[in-house]
Amino acid sequence: MSNQEKEMSIFLDVFRRADKNDDSALSWDEFKSFFADGVMTTSELENLFNDIDTHNTNNIDTGELCTYFTQHLGQFGPIFSAIEKMNGHVSQALMETSKEYDSSDKTQQFITRFLLREVMNQFAALQRPIDTASDALDQKAAETQEAGAAAAEVTEVKGSSTIPGRMGRRYRRQQSNTSQSSQEQVWDDMPLYHRITGLGVAGGALSSQVDRLRSLIDRLETRVSFDIPEEQIDIQNEKLIFIVHRKLTVSEGCEKSFRNSLKSYIEAVNVNEDCQHLSVRSFKGSSRYVIYEIWSNDKLWKEHLSSPEAKNFQHANVDNLETPEQLNTLPVPESWLKKD
Repeated sequence: MSNQEKEMSIFLDVFRRADKNDDSALSWDEFKSFFADGVMTTSELENLFNDIDTHNTNNIDTGELCTYFTQHLGQFGPIFSAIEKMNGHVSQALMETSKEYDSSDKTQQFITRFLLREVMNQFAALQRPIDTASDALDQKAAETQEAGAAAAEVTEVKGSSTIPGRMGRRYRRQQSNTSQSSQEQVWDDMPLYHRITGLGVAGGALSSQVDRLRSLIDRLETRVSFDIPEEQIDIQNEKLIFIVHRKLTVSEGCEKSFRNSLKSYIEAVNVNEDCQHLSVRSFKGSSRYVIYEIWSNDKLWKEHLSSPEAKNFQHANVDNLETPEQLNTLPVPESWLKKD
């Protein structure tokens, strides 16, 4: 795959997340909901929409979106290519770790934990200057906009019900970077192996992915009782269940809408016999939620993802969440849940 193709695949993922009704085209409302940042006015966003809509259909298709952004990547092109490549390497490393860690000796387990921590540190070091630069540009753009003739339009955009998630992400990142990192350690309370996502994961998401894995490795030896020396296991006959861990942070002002969509999702999953258990945890004084789902196997879970109920919940989250949902899975021997 060429570098240009890799860069375009990033925006294929952007398109997928923005296309809330899965009709393979972005309407004006979908475009505004996804791309509004609290600085661009409605008219400016509409001009941008028309520039991208080269086919003049009042909808943006995949080719138009990818072509437009890849033409403007400039110095960011190599970064997006590297992100995609790195995401593949990280996912592969986490998958291999989940398979090999339990059977490794203590020395190799120590080395694995050390290497993962160092990877996490390197990603964190990369993310800090990016956050600083992004916040500085956001602030500068907001100050310029407020001083101009279009200041009233900024207020109108901020009040729009179509973009609370985008506004909330920017505001909260600027106001609570420090407290967010300390809360994350408390909130992330379940061992995670690897996340199942598409392409185009941002650098911050990669850092978060490694951070969660660090928590997993730290707890592996104390959290799970391994009886491997005393068990004779026929791998071909071993039945695995599938644990799904979902982390969601709700945008300010979207709590009611999120709870309604979550309620509908829970009701739909509870009648699905393939899901053995579903549990939701919320955290006092926080807008964060954790959903745990236990499925009979990974195939049934993947089929569930294409169901109308799952898609409706995913689309609602585009507007309701401050940051993209973090999804992680863990295959576990079914016999473990039956132990006394």
